[in-house]
Amino acid sequence: MEQIRKKYLLTFRIGMVMALTIVGVHARLSGEGRGRVHAQSPQPVAWSQPQMVSGEGALAWFPDLTVDNVGNVHVVWETMQPEDGQSTAYTNQVTYKLMHRVWDGQRWSAPNDVFASRGRGGGVLRETISADNAGYVYATHALGWQVVFMKALAAESLSATAWSEPRQMSGEMAYMSDVAVDDQGAIHLIYDQWVPIGASTGEGSSSQQLSDLFYRRSEDGGRTWSSPMNLSNSPVGATRGQIKIDGGGTVYVTWDEGWDRLALDGEPEVGVLIFSTDGGQTWSTPTIFAYPESKNSQLAAASDGRGRVLAAWQAWSQQAIYYTWSTDGGRSWAPPDRIPGFIATGLTLFDAYDMAVDSAGNFHLVAVGREGPESDRLGVYHLAWNGASWSKPVQIYKAPEGPAYADSYYPKIAIGRGNRLYATWWVGDFSAEAPRFRQIWFSTAQVDAPETPLPPTPTPAPTPTKMPTPATVATSVPISAAVESLTITSSTFDPGVIYTENDDVLLLLASLVPPVLIVLGVVVVRRGRRRRR
Repeated sequence: MEQIRKKYLLTFRIGMVMALTIVGVHARLSGEGRGRVHAQSPQPVAWSQPQMVSGEGALAWFPDLTVDNVGNVHVVWETMQPEDGQSTAYTNQVTYKLMHRVWDGQRWSAPNDVFASRGRGGGVLRETISADNAGYVYATHALGWQVVFMKALAAESLSATAWSEPRQMSGEMAYMSDVAVDDQGAIHLIYDQWVPIGASTGEGSSSQQLSDLFYRRSEDGGRTWSSPMNLSNSPVGATRGQIKIDGGGTVYVTWDEGWDRLALDGEPEVGVLIFSTDGGQTWSTPTIFAYPESKNSQLAAASDGRGRVLAAWQAWSQQAIYYTWSTDGGRSWAPPDRIPGFIATGLTLFDAYDMAVDSAGNFHLVAVGREGPESDRLGVYHLAWNGASWSKPVQIYKAPEGPAYADSYYPKIAIGRGNRLYATWWVGDFSAEAPRFRQIWFSTAQVDAPETPLPPTPTPAPTPTKMPTPATVATSVPISAAVESLTITSSTFDPGVIYTENDDVLLLLASLVPPVLIVLGVVVVRRGRRRRR
């Protein structure tokens, strides 16, 4: 009997050791997974002394930038040049210019206008720029309320004659656009454009037309393009679209829903993200960011090409930036949380956030806001996310003391050679009718990440790839189809918990503890009964 008791106790102890081992592994991994939220934050980044790149007298705003295939930085922006030296309103006495400047890491080229248009109907608005691995740069902007596309050899792009004639890409009444190029040389373009609304979908709207977000792509350097595809197709306005392509070739598109820039109708409601893993032919169902409430704007996102995606947006009623994190390419998301130590601007209809990822997989966000009370002047800030925690906000630029109209807006960021950060933004009076000044500024920083070699120049194909017919390109993705969407709201998650990529393992181990204990208990009981017999 004593021998039976000893064997019973031995079996029980072995079972308990196994169970406690599993629990211990769970606790250790859980500590690692949850503790990553409190892991060492990314080190602060030292940004260079900001430089004004637009010149003193120009009314300059809404810049963008890119890094070309040899590492040069291209900055573009728009200016208004009053012909009488006094008029600053949107009138026929103003010449609008697309300005361009290049920085080679040591010195700036002289600013040059590469396109000009006269009169309010021909205004150059909301330009964007991107570069490919073959030595070209591509620009888009709104010209007379139609989005146009231009291209030039990067090495010659300071000359207006190097740029192609503007090619119309949108229909009437288009405003914001964005352009990106993937590693295969395909050009991806989005823009917002008015579409008619019916009585049912337009209920509550003061406008008979509202903007939707459209997408087109070219696989032959911009010679031929796919037919426009409506990505948003929603009953409210869409604006502030951004397009990003990660190292794995996945295309991510984000935009804001609710307020319509062209109709000047509505209020910011939610941000939307969709992605394509086949070069823009088909698109995922949308993720709708409605956390902590449906008063959000300025959604931005980026991906590291290895499945990690970061999204951030402003909850404008709280003057806070919230973020969420995906480790499966954007198919599922961690609970949203507030970025600590940073106060956002509140409702600003024309501002935006921007993101980029360095070679070490750190995500870099640029945003306008403040660290202290609302009395502090707004500044341009940089924040980094390493997959576990945020860096302390680093101020890149703060307007000097003086008139209250000296605010900062619309920061953009690009990364060259994997570890060199470049940022641009504009500063000035937002008044459209009588702006006192507007200026474009620039700063750069280097981060602790591996330097990557310049991309190889691909061999051009002997003949361009023929684009598929519009019927085979893709299907419109309406965000109103909530049953097909992942909507991130305040009821979706526990905001006090940040999940990490270890969570699936932790849940698996935790789920194994009860059955292991049951099995061990059954084994012990059966052995005890056999011994008694």
